[in-house]
Amino acid sequence: MLSIGELARASGLSVSALRFYDKAGVLTPHAVDPRTGYRWYTDRQVDAAVLVAAMRRVGMPVKEMAAVLSGTDAHELLDRHLGRLEQGLDDARRELTRIHRLLDARADRTRTVVLRTADLRAAVGAVRFAADADSEFPVLRGCLFEADHDVLRLVTTDRYRLAVGTATVLEPPDQPISVVVPCTFLDDAAGLLRPRHGDRRRGSRLGQPPLRPRTAHHRSRRRRLPRPSQPVAPRPGNRTHLLLGGPAGTPGRRG
Repeated sequence: MLSIGELARASGLSVSALRFYDKAGVLTPHAVDPRTGYRWYTDRQVDAAVLVAAMRRVGMPVKEMAAVLSGTDAHELLDRHLGRLEQGLDDARRELTRIHRLLDARADRTRTVVLRTADLRAAVGAVRFAADADSEFPVLRGCLFEADHDVLRLVTTDRYRLAVGTATVLEPPDQPISVVVPCTFLDDAAGLLRPRHGDRRRGSRLGQPPLRPRTAHHRSRRRRLPRPSQPVAPRPGNRTHLLLGGPAGTPGRRG
């Protein structure tokens, strides 16, 4: 006689699985101790337990397991289950093919918007404060990017405040674009769009015009004092290529 633990080790089934198949009437023990409730199996039941373990691995229904063990149309039941598995595999292949097509279609919808880096930097700085990064609503955690003709609009709101920023589009997309991106993209964009080298001015901040120094005399010494001035005109090559509507649903910066 084998205990339930010994049969579990011999068949590859767990103890809990053997208890389940006992209650389901698939593999009942040879004897049960009325005092302790321990289940006992015969050596001949090892083969049946091995068959149950194999049918379990291929997803055989419990009712059909019992029929196979009883010898009732065993091979026909196995072939029928194999047909179901093959049909399921065919369905999975078709669904995966459809998913591939959807991904390709999303990639084809990617649009590039070309605009001045300084304009985009100012627009991002104008709307970031109103995005609620901790909101339970995804749309409030994001920023709406809309491009139509020659204007890119950025819109954020936390339900109490509404912020709108605009930037002139130098090369408009062939179709209107509307996509919501996470506000973390605005934080990343602020770093990527920060002025570099000659573009940086003392006291300049995101979304504000740079400060131009002026000269003053004090006790025969010359020192430089900051004074607000008009924004510095961007260099011809200082452009940003913004990719909107791509596979991930978020924009990316290029150039």
